[in-house]
Amino acid sequence: MLALGTLLGTGATAATAAPDPLIGDGVKWRPLTAQARAKTPPAIRARAWILVDGDSGAVLAAFRARTPQLPASTLKTLTAVTLLPRLDLAQVYTARANDVGIEGSGAGLVVGGTYTVEQLFLGMLLPSGNDAATALTHVYHQDGRKALALMNQTALRLGAKNTVALNPNGLPIEGQHTTAADMAIIARAAVSNPTFRRLAQTKTVQFPGRMPKAGKPRKTYQLQNENPFIKHGIVGTLGGKTGYTRAALRTYWVAQRKKDRTLLVVMLGFTGSTRKLAQGLLNWGFSQGAALGTIATLPPLRDVLATPTPTPPPTQPDQAIARTAKSRSSSPDVPRTAATALLLALPMVILARRFMRIRQQSTGEVSAPSARSG
Repeated sequence: MLALGTLLGTGATAATAAPDPLIGDGVKWRPLTAQARAKTPPAIRARAWILVDGDSGAVLAAFRARTPQLPASTLKTLTAVTLLPRLDLAQVYTARANDVGIEGSGAGLVVGGTYTVEQLFLGMLLPSGNDAATALTHVYHQDGRKALALMNQTALRLGAKNTVALNPNGLPIEGQHTTAADMAIIARAAVSNPTFRRLAQTKTVQFPGRMPKAGKPRKTYQLQNENPFIKHGIVGTLGGKTGYTRAALRTYWVAQRKKDRTLLVVMLGFTGSTRKLAQGLLNWGFSQGAALGTIATLPPLRDVLATPTPTPPPTQPDQAIARTAKSRSSSPDVPRTAATALLLALPMVILARRFMRIRQQSTGEVSAPSARSG
């Protein structure tokens, strides 16, 4: 395997922009010095992958890290990064018809069921619920496109310039894509958020079921975290996200901390054991230590999480749905209000006309009926 310096060549001049070391095929990595005896990275059968120092953003090894790939459910990381700092975890949301029945994996939302925002995030991150991801966009604004626009703005702000999100859950749709490098950028932002880490490290949770009949308790069922590093209790796991579709194959990222170092690996479009492949890359990175040089550096973490944008007021705030329904039962909507006002004014008009007719009769000013009157 060739070192990075050999792959890139040495003929660039000061006037020529250095090529992006992450573009192109071939595994990219290099020893820190010519004398270093670093072992080659393990063979990973994936369409693209990247290994990053989670603290500094230094790229330690990569394969086709700038090549667009299908994200599958790893895209939910961007959904979380975008919406976590903008939503109140204690807010209660009532699921709508367009939240449920989404194809693929789900948390089990039901129409009319009430859920806290924290439960929706858990439903999205643990079993990779497509329904929960969709509902979260509606919590932000009843028009889910508002959240999608914000997701794409967040990706750009973070430096993930080759990511396009067209839905919040990662289901395949033409034009939606990311790269291994971009997903590493988004994943670094995720693990820098303590709330994301807490939620992503949750192993199991009791999730609310269907709404009960009056006076009956609401039943719950267990959701399990599909992240194999969490499921098997791998020490030092900070967070991660799985994904799979037939088109994307398996997709995955995970961050692990050992002693005073954090490494993050992203794998897109692979088959085989998620845990074994990811752990192989992580173990290689940890074992090489200072022998590995930096081939590129990801953009620094932005302030997107520390300075959340105020949530635009929804047309129907979730906590006011019951009040809205009650008011609709006792008062008409806007078109009916206008019609009612017209009906109320009509008797006044009739009385006024009668008054004028009586006044005209008293003064002899009544004219002959028109031939057109009926």
